[in-house]
Amino acid sequence: GASRLHIISWGHRMQQSLLGVKENFLMAVYLGTFACTLLHAVLQLRSFEALDREATMKDYAALCSGVPEEWTGEEAELRLKERVEQSCGVRPIGVSICWDFTRQHDQVMDHINRSTEQAQRRCSSFEWFGSHVNFVHRLGQINNGEEEKACILLWPLLFLFERMNRALGFGSREVEDDEESSSEETPEVTESEAATRPGPEERMEPEDEV
Repeated sequence: GASRLHIISWGHRMQQSLLGVKENFLMAVYLGTFACTLLHAVLQLRSFEALDREATMKDYAALCSGVPEEWTGEEAELRLKERVEQSCGVRPIGVSICWDFTRQHDQVMDHINRSTEQAQRRCSSFEWFGSHVNFVHRLGQINNGEEEKACILLWPLLFLFERMNRALGFGSREVEDDEESSSEETPEVTESEAATRPGPEERMEPEDEV
């Protein structure tokens, strides 16, 4: 009895003495997670802004609606292209109609998921951080030969992303092609199984500068 009470008393005192350590650990984990979340958001924003400054397809595209649903088959996009050219006086480079693939949704999404997984394995999701000079340049910190100094300061962050890259399984460049996925072709949406739906996207030729 006495020894058991002594053990219980000792355990209670030990628990009370370790409460501060537990609280400090939880606070450190919370602050660290919060800081990493903010850092990730900033890096994502910088990456998006750098990409958006380049010329992309959306800078030369127009979205049209009200396309007749009876337009089906391969000639639908050609007819729409001619209509746009007649109405706007600008020759579209290409027209893409948003097709209704509801009946083949599972098959199409399965193909997209497998293709995305293969692309992620080929190209590291954190490859953008692999080049020290590129990483510092994107952050706008290269100025008068300061890239070496900035790289030294940022090496812990680069090391962290490299470890995250390996942990997520993106470290290997070589990807074994799946025989089944390679043998399967992209599912085609036939005229009998899919109906057109308004929502084409036309890529227009860039106009001359004024």
